Amino acid sequence: MRHGEGWVGNSAQELVLARIGGWEWRQILHYGVEIDCRRYNGEGLNGLRNVTSPYSGEARGRWPIYYDPDDITTVYIRRIDDNKWYPLVWE
Repeated sequence: MRHGEGWVGNSAQELVLARIGGWEWRQILHYGVEIDCRRYNGEGLNGLRNVTSPYSGEARGRWPIYYDPDDITTVYIRRIDDNKWYPLVWE
């Protein structure tokens, strides 16, 4: 996985992320994303900060953030504008 530029998702990568942990619907705030009182940030959030997501229903206004419960140092977002995965690092 490349940090910084993001990496293009494919079905194998998506399957790995889905199986290793899960995902949560989260707001993207000006400082990043919070999960369990931990703050995550990265350039993959640029342009999405304080932006309401297009998702509706249970996800209304929030974005899916993927994680591995065995590695809390990094979570991931898949941007819908370029279809790439981006790491978000615990600050």
